[in-house]
Amino acid sequence: MEVSFDVTDAYRQCAHGEPTITKVAFQGRYIWCELRRCVPGQRDGSARWYGLFMETLKDQSGVKPCPEQPALFANEPRSLAGLMHVDDCLSTGEGEVVDSMVAKLKTDFR
Repeated sequence: MEVSFDVTDAYRQCAHGEPTITKVAFQGRYIWCELRRCVPGQRDGSARWYGLFMETLKDQSGVKPCPEQPALFANEPRSLAGLMHVDDCLSTGEGEVVDSMVAKLKTDFR
């Protein structure tokens, strides 16, 4: 079975590792905002998203990233494998295993 999916607002699902404050123009004036979640364009946003997503996959489906190419992942019995690119994922494997992974991911991510 093959499945592809996209995680909506992936970066915004990641908490900041350190306090982040930014100045935003709003109605002709500037206001200071504390960012509690990552936003697209932040330097560490992609690394934080990758870490969160892979940790979730590891905990829920027992997958590990490929050491040579971390965007590839698989579980130990090789009943599930996939490729991740930013917030898009393509997975293949045994039907029940893939269905279970997708159902678990939907509980954590949109």
